[in-house]
Amino acid sequence: MLMKSLPTVLSFVSLVAAHGFINEVVINGETIKGNPIGSNDQKTAIRSVSTQDPLKGADNKELSCGPGSQPAQDMASINPGDDIEFSWVDLSGGPVCITIASPHLRGC
Repeated sequence: MLMKSLPTVLSFVSLVAAHGFINEVVINGETIKGNPIGSNDQKTAIRSVSTQDPLKGADNKELSCGPGSQPAQDMASINPGDDIEFSWVDLSGGPVCITIASPHLRGC
């Protein structure tokens, strides 16, 4: 029975979409606030996005960088052992996955 239902379940995987963004990061108690959606006016270490609309497709470049993203205008210093908290504005009500990676490696 499981093998018969697996293809049906997998057919819906491409329809799964999540949307949200990081609006604040706290490093060792120091708060870094991000820009509102569609704005890149404030100097911040958080990459801004142009929309809160969901992204679809596992190979979508914007999954790594954010929809219509703009480079951050500042950098945050983080050292091994530092305490890091993320404030994620989840607009889907679903599970959240955050990847921290060098934007230079992802083509952002």
